[in-house]
Amino acid sequence: MGIFAICKRSQLLKRFVVSHPQLVFIKVGVEHDRKLISTRAKFEDYTFNEVGIPVPGGILAGKLWEHRNKALASANVPPIVCLHGWLDNAGTFDLMIPYLITPSTKFFCLDFPGHGMTSYCPEWWYDGHLEGILATRRVAKHFGWDKFSILGHSMGGIVGFLYTAYFPDEVHKLVALENMSTLAVPGGCNIQMMRMSMNLLFDVEERMKAGKKSYGYDEILKKIYEGRLGTISKEGCVALLKRGSSKVDQNEFQFSYSLRTHIPGQEGRTPPEMTLKLANEVTSPVCFIKADPGNKYETKEDSEKFLSVLRKNLGDNFEYHKVPGTHHFHLNDPQLIAPIALKFLTS
Repeated sequence: MGIFAICKRSQLLKRFVVSHPQLVFIKVGVEHDRKLISTRAKFEDYTFNEVGIPVPGGILAGKLWEHRNKALASANVPPIVCLHGWLDNAGTFDLMIPYLITPSTKFFCLDFPGHGMTSYCPEWWYDGHLEGILATRRVAKHFGWDKFSILGHSMGGIVGFLYTAYFPDEVHKLVALENMSTLAVPGGCNIQMMRMSMNLLFDVEERMKAGKKSYGYDEILKKIYEGRLGTISKEGCVALLKRGSSKVDQNEFQFSYSLRTHIPGQEGRTPPEMTLKLANEVTSPVCFIKADPGNKYETKEDSEKFLSVLRKNLGDNFEYHKVPGTHHFHLNDPQLIAPIALKFLTS
């Protein structure tokens, strides 16, 4: 999500952005093309199960999606781990998976630490990108998956990219939606951002003492919609709210994410030259699907440098697609995104 959008969703970040105008990114929107180009699986053809993976301090929660007719499954398609965006949860893929599910595909949609139904992170710190990498590795170890693919949206795309760079032998294929490269931050600003993150931790701890606010269902649904700046349809907001809230009274709900998730993760923010070094470590096939116009995260020059490294190193194993939509295009128009991802993952 662009930095303007982040600030509207996290007031605590405003002070940093105001003092560092060189880090400003732009958020834009677009109307959706509703042309159906993919077929949705029938409900009776697939199933999903809630999974809780034991980890130190709690569980990693997620949804395991499988086709009911496993006899037709192909062993040539490794399982796919789905990683959501910042302040979202595994429900971000609820409307897309029915377009992806086949007898040969198996999806595990993870709630990142501090999101959805997964346990909160240790009280003393939080780094969303690093926690996401570790959580993904724990998922693979839990299921015994030596080889798997990754489907990531926004922050999940960044985590997927980092995982693919760090552990190239484990990732079969990577599909990134809307974002993939680490958020390019000049070296000096990276230092300042680290300083700000550490100071922000104490602000968050003070806010936590007051406890979370409660809302009626319609009000909390409205907050999700407005917090995403209108980039998600109401149906998409409902999908996120299922795991993104907890009922505390007859008609009172609270957001389920930890306030610590407002602390900017540093693992996913690197100087541009480091981003290119990471790209050089990627050997797995990559499919990058960008919303048009979507959100802007980096300069055109930095983006082209990053993509050129992947094109040069991966050749025909790199795909780049633009699809009309907003930042959450996979929730609004999954039928436009799914055919591209499915063909890439199963070919």
